[in-house]
Amino acid sequence: DFWESNLFGVRTFRGSPSKAHVNVDKNLNHTISQNHFAQWLQLWFETIDELFEGELADRAKEMARRMSTGQYIHIWQNRPRE
Repeated sequence: DFWESNLFGVRTFRGSPSKAHVNVDKNLNHTISQNHFAQWLQLWFETIDELFEGELADRAKEMARRMSTGQYIHIWQNRPRE
């Protein structure tokens, strides 16, 4: 639903991806790293490239790149301070 909403403008997604990512990081003892997002991006790009081409495929990759950076920054900003 998240990607359908973002790529096609179909408002099926309700929720907070940022809150979900912060909760996952908390449950993993704050161990999510930039490498996790890099690995996800690699898999996402490989899948898009294998199955799709064109403007929408390019937009899906660019949106994922921006979102992954934003999600990691949000996680990092919401970690407990030592």
